[in-house]
Amino acid sequence: MSNVFCQCDKCERDILVGETMVSLTMAKDKIIDESCIQPVFVNTVGMWCQACASHVVDKQVKLHKTMFD
Repeated sequence: MSNVFCQCDKCERDILVGETMVSLTMAKDKIIDESCIQPVFVNTVGMWCQACASHVVDKQVKLHKTMFD
């Protein structure tokens, strides 16, 4: 029996442990110094199976590109 990791946000198919998936996350970081970055905010925009990823990732990047502007 395979373990389900998550579901694809487009086709809603179970993504199983061991499969390949694509996720899109956005992060806002504070630069402390040359060698230290402190995460301030991280949000997962979506997770997709490999088959659906190419159809949605470009669209999601454009939609969320200005979130931190």
